[in-house]
Amino acid sequence: MFKEWLFEIKQIRPGLASLPKKDRALGALGDRMNNFFDELEEGVVRLERQAGQQATLQRQMELALCHTTDAVAVTDGKGEIRLFNPAFGILADLNGPELIGKLIHDLWHKDSRKTANQLKTQMDQGLSFVGDIKLNRDLFKLAHTTASPTINPDGTVNHFVFTLQDITDQKRLEEEIKQQRDFLEKLVNLSSNLVFVITDQGKTRLDNLAAKTLMADMGKNSRSHLTETFLGLIGSAQKVEPKRIEIPLAKGKIRAFLFQAERVPAAYLSYSEKSGSLFMITLSDLTALETQEKRLKLGQQALAAAKVERSMARRELISGLVLSIQQPVNVAKAVSARLMEQAGEIGDINLMGSGRYLREELDEIEAKLEQFSRFAPQNPDAGGSCRASELAESLKESYQATLGQNRIDWSFSDRQPDAHFPFPLPVMLMMVGAVIDNAIEAIPTGTGKLQLRFYEANNQVLISVEDNGPGIPIENRAKVFQPLFSTKAGHEGISLALVHRLVTRQGGGVFLEDSILGGVRVEISFPKGVK
Repeated sequence: MFKEWLFEIKQIRPGLASLPKKDRALGALGDRMNNFFDELEEGVVRLERQAGQQATLQRQMELALCHTTDAVAVTDGKGEIRLFNPAFGILADLNGPELIGKLIHDLWHKDSRKTANQLKTQMDQGLSFVGDIKLNRDLFKLAHTTASPTINPDGTVNHFVFTLQDITDQKRLEEEIKQQRDFLEKLVNLSSNLVFVITDQGKTRLDNLAAKTLMADMGKNSRSHLTETFLGLIGSAQKVEPKRIEIPLAKGKIRAFLFQAERVPAAYLSYSEKSGSLFMITLSDLTALETQEKRLKLGQQALAAAKVERSMARRELISGLVLSIQQPVNVAKAVSARLMEQAGEIGDINLMGSGRYLREELDEIEAKLEQFSRFAPQNPDAGGSCRASELAESLKESYQATLGQNRIDWSFSDRQPDAHFPFPLPVMLMMVGAVIDNAIEAIPTGTGKLQLRFYEANNQVLISVEDNGPGIPIENRAKVFQPLFSTKAGHEGISLALVHRLVTRQGGGVFLEDSILGGVRVEISFPKGVK
């Protein structure tokens, strides 16, 4: 077409040259005509060059479109399709003649009406658009829609390039993963364990109700604190075997958990995450278990202390009974020996026989007393000792709840945690517990005060128990350590007597005095270094 225009111009030029030059008017007209055709010829040449460039650009674009896997179409400013690659035809399910000149807006499914309207508005304003849109048959992502890099002189858009990526399978897979994830969330919410799923960057992908409850109990920044702790525990390991950890809660409280973790690919929960790892973490609350273990331990300690007290009481009662009988037997034996001596001096055979008979009876009584004394249990304080810190921990665990229930304000000071007491733990629990029990019974409920101290003084290891009860009258202080003495109804008066007897046997002492709290102060002392 451009060559034909140039040929016609060349045919006209000889006629212009034949105009008479002498005629001034015709000569001026010829010059103007020559100038016009010069400009026309130059314009045609320029148009021919531009057309060639556009053809070359179109061929290059067609080649580029054919080599991409994305579906690509080029439209004019109104949205009429001018060019497309084979992938676009397959995606639209239309052939070439059906697509050329068709409005791209006619390809969208009615379910995507809202998104299609947004797209059309963007195109009318010459703006780009990114979004998901549905065709009549398939769901795909309209990944990129932009104006042509060339703009018409009047400012209108020359053309649009549509790049479409088919994400039908991706969306279906993502929906399946979402359903699996929803099912997993419902499943883990049924667990009493705490479940977390985090990325290797510390971002949370899943947690259950128990985990959310823990984070609420922890207070501010709980999630970041937990993920930082978890990543530190996991490190580069693929799997973390169960280990005990402690997590701080609000108001200074601490809870213990059994921590387990395993590394899995990130694609398990997200289709879009092709790389990276997820950590599946479970926390099993050890609070109830450890509380139960403490209760069992306390029960065992209380049982051992009660067993020691019963054993000691039985021993003391049997020993006391044997002693009370042995004393008159000893007197009778002395009397019989004197009678036999006198009978020999005077030669009284009958009196000598009576003396022998009495001696035989007394020997039989002694044999029975010795046999009876064997029923007394073995001394429980034989062989063994315990550290002050061990006794302190057991006393705290044993009396924390009781003192709290009785609303008793109590304090404890352990200045010698490495000191040793010359009795095993059950015996020490029984002795110190007996003093504490007496103090609890004496002090008033709700306003009571109790102070327990372990300390050293004058080469002695001491335990003191003080209260703000009514105290012990001076006249009774010498009697409280005597067996069977008690001013309280229903009490046998054995515990403090046992404490006194055990301590004094080890070279220690038990002392009573007024307390600065207003009640009584009981002090138990042992020589330092005794084990």
